[in-house]
Amino acid sequence: LKQPRPTKIDPTQPGSFVADFVDGISYIFKYADSVDKPCVVNLSWGSVSGPKDGTSIFSQALRNMVGEGRIFVASAGNNGGSPVHLSQKFTEKDTVLKSYFTYSSSLVNKPKGIWMDMWGDSLVSYSLNISVVDINSKNAVAETGFIDNKIDSTYNLKLIAENDTINITLYCIPDDYNGKPHFFLEMGSTKNHWFSISAKATQGSLHMWNYFRVNNSLVSVNYQTLGDKNAKNGDIDYTIGDWVSGTEVVGVGAYVSKVNCLNADSVLIGYGSGVYFDALASFSSRGPTLSGLIKPDFCAPGMGVVASVNSFDTVFAQHGSSSSSVIRRVGWQGESYPYALLQGTSMSSPVATGTIALFLEANPKLTPQKVIELIKMNARTDYFTGPTIPNNLWGWGKLNAFSTIKDILGLSKVESEVTEPDSKLYPNPTTDFLRVEIQGNGRAEATILDFLGRELSTVSLDLGIQGVIDTKILSNGVSYLIVKQKEKIISRSKFIIVK
Repeated sequence: LKQPRPTKIDPTQPGSFVADFVDGISYIFKYADSVDKPCVVNLSWGSVSGPKDGTSIFSQALRNMVGEGRIFVASAGNNGGSPVHLSQKFTEKDTVLKSYFTYSSSLVNKPKGIWMDMWGDSLVSYSLNISVVDINSKNAVAETGFIDNKIDSTYNLKLIAENDTINITLYCIPDDYNGKPHFFLEMGSTKNHWFSISAKATQGSLHMWNYFRVNNSLVSVNYQTLGDKNAKNGDIDYTIGDWVSGTEVVGVGAYVSKVNCLNADSVLIGYGSGVYFDALASFSSRGPTLSGLIKPDFCAPGMGVVASVNSFDTVFAQHGSSSSSVIRRVGWQGESYPYALLQGTSMSSPVATGTIALFLEANPKLTPQKVIELIKMNARTDYFTGPTIPNNLWGWGKLNAFSTIKDILGLSKVESEVTEPDSKLYPNPTTDFLRVEIQGNGRAEATILDFLGRELSTVSLDLGIQGVIDTKILSNGVSYLIVKQKEKIISRSKFIIVK
C-alpha cells in the first residue's frame, strides 16, 4: 500500500487518519474475493503514535477484515535506535515525570515543530506542564502551568521567549475511544528552543512518544535529562508502530542481510564498522505493546536489501543524492530502471509478505493466527538472537521459510533433487577469466546468468578437468554459473566481476 501523508494528525478525529489505509486494504481483499484467491497485504509504514494495545481505530477496522486466506503484514518501525519513548509508573511517593527535548536537527525550514502523543491508564487523572527553559540553568523562561485532563478540551496557548512566540495546542481527552486518557501536543516556533515536559499523577502509568513530519518522512528526537537529576531520559522500548500491536497482525522486525556490495560504478558500498551480517538492525523497533504482547513477532532481512526503486525519483538518477546506493541500472524498452541497496523494516515486511504468499499457495485457508503460530514455531535462532527467545527485539527469532512450508505441507523432510559435486571457482572476484573445476565425468554445459537471471553466455566444460571461462565481456557485479549435464543441474555457483 502507498501511504497517504497527512499534514498533521487530528487526535479528536482518529478515523480520518486511517480511512485511506482501511479503504486500500479493503479494496485488495475484495478484489481477491472476486477472483477467488487468498491474499496477503503489506503495509510498510508507521509512526510512534497510537495507543499500541490493539484498540486503535485502525486495529478495530482491521480485525473485521482479516481472516481465513486474508493476512495483513506490517513493518515494526524504524525507531529502535532512538530513545523517543518516555514513561513513568506513578505512585503517591513518585508523582512527577520530567524530561527535556528540542526540535529535530532535520528541521531546516521555518516554522519548526514537534508533536507528542501520550496515553495513560483508564480512570486515572494526569496533568501536564510545558516550559521553555534556559539550556544552562534549566530554569523555566516561560511555561503553560499544569493542565489536567479531567475535562475534554483543546487548549491553544502561546509562550513568549527570546523574542519568539511558541504556539502550543494541547488536546486533553480524559476518556478516548478506547476508554483511556489521551493527550496530544503540537508545538511550533520560528527559533530553536529547549523545552521541558512535566507530568503529574498519583497512580497509573503514562507513556509518551514524539515525532514530526519533514517532507515525506517522520522524524523524532531524544528525551534527555540535560544533567538534571530530577529528570528522566527516554528509552527505546515500546517503539513499535501501533499498526503491529494487534494479535491478528503479522509484525516484522529487521536484521542485517548484507553488509556491503559493489554499486553500479564498481565502488564498494556498505554500512561500515559495527554492522554485522545476521545481527539485529539497530533501527528495528522494539516492543512490547502497551497490552503486554511481545512484538515484533519475528525478524526478516531488512538491512542491506537490494530492491527496485522508483525510476522517476531523481535522488537515484545519475549524480542524484542517492545514486551511489544504486547497484544496477537495468535497461528495458529504452528506459533505465534502478535497483538500490536499501534498509528499514519497510524492506523486511515485504520479504515476509512474499513468503506468506507462498504459504497461502500451499494452504489458502490459513488464518492470521495460524500464520503467526507457524512462523513462531519454526523461527530460527542463532548467536545474534541468543537463547532467550521470545523477546521484544527479535520476537520468536528469524523467519524460516523452508521449515515453515514443510510444516504447512505436513512433510517431515524434503529430499534434495540436486546432489551437487564439489566445485571450485577462482579467482573470485575476477576480472578477465574464471577457472572452473567440477568433479565428475563427461561433458557439461555451463551457463552464466546475471543477477536478474538473464542468460549471458553458455560454454562447454569437461568435468573433472580444470576449464577456463572468458569473463571479459561481463559487466561489474554478481553473476551466477549454472552447470547442467543431460539437462540436470549439477552445480550452482556465484562469482563477482570487478573491473
